[in-house]
Amino acid sequence: MPVVGPVERLAHEDAPARAVHAALGIRDGVRGLAAAASPGPPANDPPRPLEVRIGIHTGPVIVGTVGNDLKMDYTAIGDTTNLAARLQI
Repeated sequence: MPVVGPVERLAHEDAPARAVHAALGIRDGVRGLAAAASPGPPANDPPRPLEVRIGIHTGPVIVGTVGNDLKMDYTAIGDTTNLAARLQI
């Protein structure tokens, strides 16, 4: 999940445009990978396309590490993140 802005603690006026630009780059990259990795279906299995879903929303998030000593992840949480997940198309 790309997060634009909070890592630097600076608000960018063009953060929404940066997010859309990144999403378009991801979409195009996945299309290229899908075309290159499609050797054709096995005998009885239908082809399974490589797809990606993207949801973009701007707003405040809480970022930081979540977990314990055995497994630690850096993540973003909050209403903005939840809405972006639901907007995925």
